[in-house]
Amino acid sequence: MIKYVILVFAIFFLFGCSQGMQSKKKVIAAVQSIDSLIVLSKTTSFSDSVRNGYLLKAKQHIEWLKNDSLKARLLIRTAHSTQLLGDFKSYGQSSKKALKYATGGNDTIVLSRAYYYLGYFYQFTYKPDSSYYFYNKALQLFALKKDIKNEGRLLLTMAMVQESVRDYTGSEISSIKAISKLERTKDFKSLYTVYNSLALARKNLGDYSSALQNFEKAKEYLGKVENNKFLFAYLYNNTGRIYAAQNRYKMALDYYTNAIKIKNL
Repeated sequence: MIKYVILVFAIFFLFGCSQGMQSKKKVIAAVQSIDSLIVLSKTTSFSDSVRNGYLLKAKQHIEWLKNDSLKARLLIRTAHSTQLLGDFKSYGQSSKKALKYATGGNDTIVLSRAYYYLGYFYQFTYKPDSSYYFYNKALQLFALKKDIKNEGRLLLTMAMVQESVRDYTGSEISSIKAISKLERTKDFKSLYTVYNSLALARKNLGDYSSALQNFEKAKEYLGKVENNKFLFAYLYNNTGRIYAAQNRYKMALDYYTNAIKIKNL
């Protein structure tokens, strides 16, 4: 409902005073219909085929709209719904269309989200170069808006993309940049994740002492996160891998044992 109200205000802003009230009313009615279809597509009590049917109708109605910025806003929402349904082909298609309609406009929120969604799409489809490119485009917009939390989170994601292609130095640099942003927030879970990522990068570069130090920092932040049991198991398992790489098998076994104990609780 809140998103619908925002869209209504956006319609008046986008169309300005040049459009007649009757025309605006028609657009609002169309947006209300599309909004209802998108909401229905998220109703988990319906079958996936029914939910996809609602999304298909929503996307058809979106194409009838004449304002590109409005199209982009609504397509971003359909992209999110298709992601929830696990339809990544449609997710990518909606994200690409949203980017096309958002490009050239001043709606940096929609544009940054379109870039981010495409980064995620290419990450999921194992195209790391394209993924990194679109994530970096989103990062530039977050930086312009001084959105420090999303800058930090995105740098963390980019570090993971770099690690997946064994660019450990690049992953290390992105992780350090992410920390510089996230330490100015209270996003403790992301701070845990980025220190864990940095520790793995240092391990892969053969700097085991620094890796262990970063795992300790990850542990410190993880203590501030709720429902952290299984994350501790993951952290202990990774720490055990460092000790094993150093041939310190007793320490490794202790950490592996602690990880298993948590998983069995």
